[in-house]
Amino acid sequence: MQEWEHQLGEFIECIDYLSTHLETMSVCELTEKVLKATGYVKALELEDTKEAENRIENLEEFLTVTQEFEEEAENDLGKFLENITLSSDVDELTEPEEQVTLMTLHSAKGLEFPVVFMAGMEEGIFPRKEIYRRP
Repeated sequence: MQEWEHQLGEFIECIDYLSTHLETMSVCELTEKVLKATGYVKALELEDTKEAENRIENLEEFLTVTQEFEEEAENDLGKFLENITLSSDVDELTEPEEQVTLMTLHSAKGLEFPVVFMAGMEEGIFPRKEIYRRP
């Protein structure tokens, strides 16, 4: 058996284990098990770069978010994912004020603003040039 076959088998076992225990694990516990099983944090530590250090800090912050979610809400992975994907700083905006709000195009979709300026709209960048190649 080749090394990649062994690694693929371990990955499949990991996914099977996590999916069968999904209902009994907390969101935080699931996240910790995924990080441990994948060895992602260890790989980042071995990388020993500033970028890797920043990624580790982001993962630690993500774990903090999972812990806070468990303390404040039900332990439901679906609700957690819905909460983190649908909320952003833009959602926290209250009544319109005389200020500039910077956001990505994707964050702005579906929001109502009286004026929108979009920078960097060079041809071939947005929309992407591949769109013109469609039959």
